[in-house]
Amino acid sequence: MQFLFAYGSLLDPMVQKELFNRTLTPEGQAVLFDWRKHTHEEYPFITAEKGSQVKGEIIVLTEKELSVADKWEEAPDVYQRKKLTVQLMDGSRMRVWVYTRKSAGIKY
Repeated sequence: MQFLFAYGSLLDPMVQKELFNRTLTPEGQAVLFDWRKHTHEEYPFITAEKGSQVKGEIIVLTEKELSVADKWEEAPDVYQRKKLTVQLMDGSRMRVWVYTRKSAGIKY
């Protein structure tokens, strides 16, 4: 199983149903520190920014579903998938996959 920090469209039950043929129950809320959420043409993305934070949910995907999510996020061309550390609500930390937007040519 693959743990993914989701902060945008992958949290939408309709998108989940379309992509994975099921809706996901988030494993819990988490915070990604030193990243900032932006929106470009209705699509959320994150960039590194010291002192900022992004709130999201941890979802669990199979390897196959993670591959489907990569296609949805247009990785690695538009978004890139990285392993980052998030903080869970109980204060513990966890390394999870996170989609970040490539910054070339984006104005926000």
